Order: sequence, then C-alpha cells, then structure tokens
Amino acid sequence: MGGKSEERSIANVLRVLPDLLRMEDLGGLPLILMRNWGVKNVIPILSGTVRKVGLINATTSLLTFRLDRIVRSLVLSLWDVLEDEEGVVSGDKRFTFGELEKRVAKLANVLCDWGLKPKEHVSSVLFPCSEGLELFWGCSFIGGVVEYLNFHLNDEDMTIAINKANPRVLVFDEEFTERVMRIKDNLITVEKFVVVGERAPDGMLLYEDMLSKASDEMPESDVFIFGMGEYTGGTTGIPKNINLYDQMSYAFSSVAEPLREKESFTEYLKLFLMLARSLVYEFDGITSRGQNLSPLPLHHGMGSFTAAAFSLFGATTIFMRRFDAKEFLRIIEKEKINHASVVPTILQRILALPDEVKHKYDLSSMKNILCAGAKCPPEVKKGINELFRRQGCESDVYIEGDGCIEVSYGAFLRQKDYQENPKRYESSGKAGRVAYIKVYDEEEKKWCPPNESGRVMYRSIGVTTLRYRGEGEEKVKEGLNIIDGKAWFDCGDYGYLDEDDFLYITGKSRDVIIVGGANIYPYNMEDTILRNPKVFDAVVIAAPDKDLGEVPLALIQLKKGKKSSAEEVIEYCKREGLSGYEIPRKVEFVEEVPREAMGKIIRRKLEEKYWEERGMKR
Repeated sequence: MGGKSEERSIANVLRVLPDLLRMEDLGGLPLILMRNWGVKNVIPILSGTVRKVGLINATTSLLTFRLDRIVRSLVLSLWDVLEDEEGVVSGDKRFTFGELEKRVAKLANVLCDWGLKPKEHVSSVLFPCSEGLELFWGCSFIGGVVEYLNFHLNDEDMTIAINKANPRVLVFDEEFTERVMRIKDNLITVEKFVVVGERAPDGMLLYEDMLSKASDEMPESDVFIFGMGEYTGGTTGIPKNINLYDQMSYAFSSVAEPLREKESFTEYLKLFLMLARSLVYEFDGITSRGQNLSPLPLHHGMGSFTAAAFSLFGATTIFMRRFDAKEFLRIIEKEKINHASVVPTILQRILALPDEVKHKYDLSSMKNILCAGAKCPPEVKKGINELFRRQGCESDVYIEGDGCIEVSYGAFLRQKDYQENPKRYESSGKAGRVAYIKVYDEEEKKWCPPNESGRVMYRSIGVTTLRYRGEGEEKVKEGLNIIDGKAWFDCGDYGYLDEDDFLYITGKSRDVIIVGGANIYPYNMEDTILRNPKVFDAVVIAAPDKDLGEVPLALIQLKKGKKSSAEEVIEYCKREGLSGYEIPRKVEFVEEVPREAMGKIIRRKLEEKYWEERGMKR
C-alpha cells in the first residue's frame, strides 16, 4: 500500500473526540457498565486501578499513551471488588471472580516460568470450558496469545494450523489425547503438552496439577494485550490464523502490532468505538451483572469473545460442553440467563423440539440471543421470537451480527429494526453500526446505488490491522481491495443495500451454481424450501447435468414423522414464487443435512463427493 500508518497518541484521540461523542448509543456505555458493575462498585474499581498503577504512573501512562498497566489494573480491580460474585460456571465447577483471578494468576505464573514472552502463542483444543477462559486471561496479563483450534479438523490440517501459530504450549481436552499423540512429533515448536482432564500420558502434564504448584499472586508485567487468536472457518482451504489480538488491542497495548500502512489511528479509533457500541446494544437491557450462556465452541469467535466480554462487564458466563437443545432451555430457566450467542443450527434444533418440551420452561429472563456464523432463515428468526415470547419474554430476543472473522461484525440487526419493518427479517442488519459496508459493481468499477446487487465490501476495525500469522502479505491482499484509496475486505458475499442501509445477502461467490451460463445462488432457494412446514433443514448444491453442465440439487431433511416427494417440493417452490433456473431440478431426501459445529455447510465438500461418486469432475 505504501506509506506509514498514523501513530496513536493522546493528541489524535482529542482530535476525533467530538466525532466519537456523537456516535449512536455510545453514551450508554458508562451507564451499562455502572449497572453491571453495580453503582456502588464504580468508585472502588476506579480507585483500585489508580492504586495499583500509582497516580504519577497513571498520569504519565495517559500522556504517553502507554495504557497497558491501566487496562490490566482495571480488570484486576474489577475482579477484586466483585471477589465473592460468581464469575464462571463450567459443568459442576462454579468459580467466583476471586477464585477465577487466583486460577488465572497461577496459570500466568506457570507460563512465565516456562519463558513465554509477549506475543508468543499458546494453542488449545478444548470444548467450551472455564479453562478456555483462564487461558485467555492468563496469556493476556503477560502479553501472550491463546489460539483456539477447531477440534473437527483432520490430523493433517490441525498440524498445519498449530504450526502456523508457532506455539510453545498446547493445552487440550483429555478426549483429544489420542489425536494429539498421533500428531505430536510433527508439531515443530510445541515444548509443553497440558491435558485438561484426569489422565495424562507420560511426558505430559495435567492442567490442575500444573496449577496446584504455582503461586496465586499475579505476576508483574509491563505489557497487556487482549490475547485472543482466531482462525478462519476453513471453508475454502486450511484455516488461516488471524491476528485478532492486534485488532482488539492496538488502542492501548504497547505490544500490539502497528496498523497497516496508510491506515489512520483516528479512523481505527472510530471503528473500534463502532464495535464497542455494538456491545453496548448487546448488553443493553440485561439485568445487573447479567448471565451469559455460551454453547458455542471456543474456536467460534462468538464463543470465546462474548465470554471474555462478559468478564469485563462483571457478569457470569455459563459454558455448555456440548450443545443440547433441551438442556439449553433448562439452563436458561435455572440460571436466569439474559444473553446467549448462537448459530442458526442451534435455533433450528430448539424449534424442532416437541411442543411439550419447548413449552415447559420459563424463558422470561432472556433479553438478547445473538446469532452469527451463518445465514439464518427468516422463519427461524420469527420462530425463536414467538417461542420466547410465549414462554414469558416481554419483547423479541433475536439480534444478529453479520460478517466474517476478518472483519468481526459487519452489519447488525436489532429488534426494533424488524419490528418497524418485518421485511428486515430477511436482512443481515444495518450497515454503519459496526463497520462501513458498500456494494461494488465489479464490471463498472463503481459503488452500486441502493437496491442494486453487487459484491459486498466491508471496512471495519479488522481491516486496519489484518495479518495472517504464518502467511505472506499476498494472502492478505487476496481479500483486501483498495477502492477510492481505502482498504475494503471482500468476504465473498453478493447482495444489496436498501434505501435505509439494510444489507441483504443474496449469495456467496464460492456457492455459485452455473446453470447454462447463468449464475444462480442457493440462498433464496433454501429460504423458500425451509418455509415448507414439512422441512427441518435443506441445502442446495450443484449437481452434474449433461445438457446444462450443472443444476441445483436440493438435499432435504424432513421433520420427524413427515413425508414428501420431489414433485411436491418442486410444486411448493413454484407456489412460493421461484421460477426458471431457481427451481431445483433435482431433489433428494437425507437423514441429516451435514453441518459443521458452527452451523456452516461446507458446500464444496458436499459437491466434490457428489460429483466424484459419479466419476465426474466439476
């Protein structure tokens, strides 16, 4: 790109302050923090922060914009004040913030003793659990980074993904011991293997044994970073390791890498606060010190990020080791859950429960269910609102974050949006709340006007810092586009913005089906089929055809006890308004539509298998 990025400084913060103060919803952040911390706790938390840093050091840190110690001390002061309040629930284990702090301190001391340096990485293969949260904070307090690996990866891909992060430590659940033993000799930089469970092979350590021998006094450190690393989903190849820790930390951390060339700190700060205000809305309305239910794997950004965020809000996170729809509803009633982060598959499985099960529980405590990670059918959004209202909620609960891991959120959908206009159930949310979004005409090389489809481009906090660990700059540039002098990220989405800036995704470039030379995207077909009351789940992929090359094939999972036929499905699609090539040419019924843990359908793998079984190449 050429040119240096603008340095962060207090002067640049003051320059952009008027713009920040005018941001929608931002003024509510202090009030929401006070409510969740407890008004009586605000002064002790702030005074504890100054006491830990020292008044002179705090003043110097602010003036020189070296804020590591201030942010570090603020988190610790919060936990000190909330010492006896419950912080995390994981299976049968329940820890107060005081107990959490001691466990995090022990882990940080162990990592220091092992020589972990700032910006060095720890990799993990874990189910949702308190140990995953402890790893995040233990690394953060000494400037390190934890990477959460997708446990569904095969041995080869997992080996490559771990080696990209160059970790010195690998922490994994006992259930994955056999897999780790198969690949351990190929892990180039790993020196320590730590097992979360009750048994560890020779030469490896048990997590609890490791903690039991360490000091519970937090080690001194001049560095701090929100040490969370993430990987892309791997839907288009081996997952890429993203520097999410720089994205979230550049505003204050002395060890975060600089912005990309030509990027402005004032622009970064605006985008940082845009992300913060989405959290403001997400937490708004949640009762004092809220309860967050986390059923998503830690390698899903929503699973790890919301758990960390709730720790900062002084709220409790309840982890589910494995998702179960009935158990999800039971926990909401038992723990008085206010917030949950989910993927569409979770909501579909809840709605598929028998009426006598899903109508059994009091769900009145729920305020926000944040859905992300894959496209959610409008009927599922409506259905989950209807269920939670029926079970006691005073208002709708469904909210949505669109985007990909590189850009974090893109658009953001709120309850008031679809309450004002039900058409917006079909949208992914409004642009400009978390990121700037525009639609680009690739042929004309210009931005599209409202309601005209094109390639969706995102400009968010992630774009200003994006790097892939273990990959060259060329890999980054595959997704970045320089348009009008600024970098925009291409997640591969096609869609349009309406006159009110609501984003409607119509397809993804990797999912296109080319029927007789015409580009067809499966989303509209899938949404239509999913409205059929007999259908539980559906996916449309490209199937080989002698005349047209390829045609849409609908793979359909029916609801239990329901029967249908290909002819009935096709006729239903016609009645619902599909026409031409958008009508599936072929229909097959399957026992289950295969989805990965985050709810995504890996269409390419389905298609490759389908074509290869017929001895053909797509």
